[in-house]
Amino acid sequence: MEPNMAGPESIFRSIGLSESTLRRAMNDSRTQHMLAAATLPEEDVVAQIQRAKDQFESERRLGPGPRVPVLREHLAMSMAHWRRELQKSLTTDESIFRRTYIGFPKHSSRTPLSELAPIRLADMQVRKTHVGSYLLCRTFTLPTRLVAICAGIEDTDGVVQMLSIYNFPGALSATLETLDEILPLGTTIALREPTMKMDTSGRSAFIRVDSPTDVVFLDAKDPIILDARWRTPAAPSGLPSTADACRLRGNAHFKAERYLAASIAYTRGLRFEPPSKSLLLNRALAYLHLEYYSAALSDAELVIRDETTEGQDRVKALFRAARAYYGRAEYSCAQQLFKEVLVYEPGQVESVGWVRRCEQRMKESRDGDGAYDWAGMYKEAQDSIHLDVADWVGPVEVASMPSRGGGRGVIATRDVRVGELLMVAKPYAVGFPATTRETYLSYNLSTTEIHGRSRVELISRTIAKVMAEPSSAPLVCSLYAGPDSLPAPPTYPEPAASKLAAAAGSAQGNTATTLTNLTLVQDVDVLHIERACSFNAFGIQNISSAPKARTFDSTPSALYALPSLVNHACAGTATWACWGDVIVVRATCNLQRGEEVTMAYVNSSTYVDRAKFLSKYFGSCDCWLCAQERRDGEERCIERERLTDAFRRYTPANRTVSAARDFVKAMEATYIPGLSTAGQVRPMMQIAYGALGMALRMRAFETGQRSMYGEVATTYMQALEAVGITVIDKSLRGRLAPSDSRTTIPIAMTRAPVLEWHEATLQALGICASFYAMLDDLRAARWFKAAQWLNDAIFGGGEALFRVQYAHVFEDMNISACFNM
Repeated sequence: MEPNMAGPESIFRSIGLSESTLRRAMNDSRTQHMLAAATLPEEDVVAQIQRAKDQFESERRLGPGPRVPVLREHLAMSMAHWRRELQKSLTTDESIFRRTYIGFPKHSSRTPLSELAPIRLADMQVRKTHVGSYLLCRTFTLPTRLVAICAGIEDTDGVVQMLSIYNFPGALSATLETLDEILPLGTTIALREPTMKMDTSGRSAFIRVDSPTDVVFLDAKDPIILDARWRTPAAPSGLPSTADACRLRGNAHFKAERYLAASIAYTRGLRFEPPSKSLLLNRALAYLHLEYYSAALSDAELVIRDETTEGQDRVKALFRAARAYYGRAEYSCAQQLFKEVLVYEPGQVESVGWVRRCEQRMKESRDGDGAYDWAGMYKEAQDSIHLDVADWVGPVEVASMPSRGGGRGVIATRDVRVGELLMVAKPYAVGFPATTRETYLSYNLSTTEIHGRSRVELISRTIAKVMAEPSSAPLVCSLYAGPDSLPAPPTYPEPAASKLAAAAGSAQGNTATTLTNLTLVQDVDVLHIERACSFNAFGIQNISSAPKARTFDSTPSALYALPSLVNHACAGTATWACWGDVIVVRATCNLQRGEEVTMAYVNSSTYVDRAKFLSKYFGSCDCWLCAQERRDGEERCIERERLTDAFRRYTPANRTVSAARDFVKAMEATYIPGLSTAGQVRPMMQIAYGALGMALRMRAFETGQRSMYGEVATTYMQALEAVGITVIDKSLRGRLAPSDSRTTIPIAMTRAPVLEWHEATLQALGICASFYAMLDDLRAARWFKAAQWLNDAIFGGGEALFRVQYAHVFEDMNISACFNM
């Protein structure tokens, strides 16, 4: 669902701009243009993206054309200018804006370099991908970056062109120091099947590389280089020429937390001294910080296998290998190595802690729901978005579903009860909103949306992980990637792809010549990854975060593996919530074996909002709730949204009981008598009844009239019924039967609320507070238990989580004593 936009200034305050810089930025025409794009009405976004599509189509129809020569001096000046601009943005209060397009057709080579023929820049054409060819070139300018890494290159004839490398791992926010490590002066590379394009102005051409695996970094001893004859002398690189100098350079990068640059420097050092234990250990540590766990493990194991390794070197190698296994979720292997560290250094506090963590992760992955510390996770998620827990898959499996758009879905493998845990999954990759003064606008041609930095970074991190952890690639490559991509395989992940990736992963080398610091074992299809992220990304709404107005690009974007296979239904049989960046899926109703698990991709009560959001990804939702609302007709659905928006615009002082009663009456009139019966789920009525209940409760509190609390309770009960909760006991007074103890729950425990789960829990607590105010402790206790059950059905965690999650509500409603009733 599109976020509610706060004022545009908040976009820049959120990334730390000072007031003076903010004023300059708001008066800058570039800022105004970018802000206008970020807050465009839906129809204008569609028009902008359609113009971009038309431009790409126009270029396609034009076909290849002659390359316009570029003056060496002009290109060098341009690159120097953009480098100064980047440096200024990184060291001053100046803001900078990036625009990029994703989802349009782009090429990723699958042909080995050895099977390609050389081509010269003079023979290349614009608007053409030179399939079957490679370009041998080297950099003659220092690099910079816009969205891509950019540098001036020359071929063997001395002909020059600008090169833009997109999606290079770790380069999205790279400093100049890191860029200089990636593409130093005089770097010789081969570009597989390069594409030459015109820039947006239509005046200058450049070479665009979308897949970083199409850039082959060549060693000085490579036959291609040995046979090359260059017309111009190479620019001096200024790189260290000894292993020790490379180690010192890498250490300086590491100390400055430039881990990518450090890993590249250590890799260069290993070319001078391949068996260097210190370089391997240092690079393993840098890889751990980059979350390149398989590469870190490879380096650490090389040191471990060396029989001459002893003392601190062996301890470091064992510890870093253990950390790598832990990052790969191989907790048993990790624990074994941490224990081996303790053999060499008994009582080492850090390893003792890691042994305990491994034990807890293994328990979680084995036992599921009862092994997770839900209350502790909730507290931890308040401070950190990254939670350290294990993945867990419950009684579900992927099944072929030809009738579904992606051809697959998730089903229950046995009967499942409401509230039962189905899966816990950490993200494959996460992208975060802007934390610097760089603002991104990403135009998605696949879904006709505009995204911010979080989606750009998600794609970048996904590509990096596919390259660094090749055994995990099938988890992404087997995902549905939209209607314009090849059909998704019937199983997940695809067995053939998994076997290939496993073989590739086992072939990981210890030194890298292909991508500066990694040995690449498979090609990356960037377009598939872009589209897979577009159609499967989740917006993280941390359950520990207080609700607040969302600005453009204010929430992280995450890609999950198995949860992405769960198909959509607005009234789903399951629901999902993010505990930090960990997604947790629970059943919202009782399921029979073989029944499909579905969940809502968007949590909105209004049919209009849901339909607008879903239309970007597939046709209309076929769940029973949407079918029911479509029977009511579009005009009635639009009227419900209008009524809700109008009431929410009232100031708190104007949300009177009278206004709320009018709201309920008007909302009720939008439902067709006979078809929209009281027994049906009507999420918009929950909003109206909730508004009336709140107004009545405030009136009762202000006037001190306890008799009013009975109507508060009744109104909240109607709100619960509107989202599918069956209220068994609607009594407001009188004696209860002896069997009606304080632990008896006055609602049917057959399903969780449809859509508005948080409001339902609060409304049940509102009923509890009403009976407590009427001095009816028994009914208050029973409704308190009902609220806890509603929360447990969505989140689990029992009383421990309930106490933590709603502590402020208990205090505000003065019902904390209900825990002791």
